[in-house]
Amino acid sequence: MKKAIFFDRDGVINKEVFRKKLNKWTAPHKISEVKIKKKTLKVINELKEKNFFFFVISNQPDYALGLTSLKNLKLVHGKIKEILQKNSILIKKYFYSYRHEKSIIKKLGPPCFDRKPKPFFLNKAKKKYNLDLKNSWIVGDRYTDIDCGKKAGLKTIGIKSNIYSFNRSKPDYLIKNINELLDIID
Repeated sequence: MKKAIFFDRDGVINKEVFRKKLNKWTAPHKISEVKIKKKTLKVINELKEKNFFFFVISNQPDYALGLTSLKNLKLVHGKIKEILQKNSILIKKYFYSYRHEKSIIKKLGPPCFDRKPKPFFLNKAKKKYNLDLKNSWIVGDRYTDIDCGKKAGLKTIGIKSNIYSFNRSKPDYLIKNINELLDIID
């Protein structure tokens, strides 16, 4: 069985975008808003030596909420994938949930079976790639990432941010800097 690291995307791999009109942080809605965290690229490249499969797992509800088009979201996904590949980072699979409980698009509303904190995509990856989830990790900046990982039996790492807290769920490890992953993940 293979070990894996599941990375949340927005806030971990790339920077989130503050929307003044909404008064909240969101995923990038267009390619020009994509800003990759350079420290994260460096850390993932160093983690390659430890022979993990890498996955991205992300809730992407902004199309369902009417905040952007699906085309724009897919262009952003493609840009992020392109940047990671240019930096020699191979993500085995990107898992995106476009669903939201308050979706204005009926088919993307409840039931939200694949949206974190539900472990749908973790279990799907386990079956498809023969993963050992007990010796795998999830890295995220929100309680939904941590809850998702715990439900599937993964070890969890929360990255502190000025935007979100972990009051609702305690990760196995709480770090301030992405570089700390190198001391934790074996």
